[in-house]
Amino acid sequence: MSVAIQKVDGVESVNVSLNEGFAEVKLKTGNKVTIEQLREIVRKSGFTAKESTVTVEGKLVELKGKPALDAGAGAILHLTGDVAQVSGKTGQHVVVSGVVPETGKKNEPETVEVKTVSASKG
Repeated sequence: MSVAIQKVDGVESVNVSLNEGFAEVKLKTGNKVTIEQLREIVRKSGFTAKESTVTVEGKLVELKGKPALDAGAGAILHLTGDVAQVSGKTGQHVVVSGVVPETGKKNEPETVEVKTVSASKG
């Protein structure tokens, strides 16, 4: 599985632990990799994709009146959870850390349950 993930354009490094049931994937700046792409590789490798812990940099926007993160390359992420941290910051570039649930709805943006928000350094 790690070889297949490493072949994805935009992947910087991969660390897989089958004993602990996780894969840590570090992406290159400006990548166009989606969580769904990575989950598909996990499924094709014979494993079940679970929730994902992510750290994503992007611009805070509103989507249908709710907070979202424009991560670039057409990737818009719905923000749930501790969204009070993003209140009044629309338009600002931030780094959001949180959890993407195990499954998303088809044809809808991924959702990130916000744990922390910090200012972007870029």
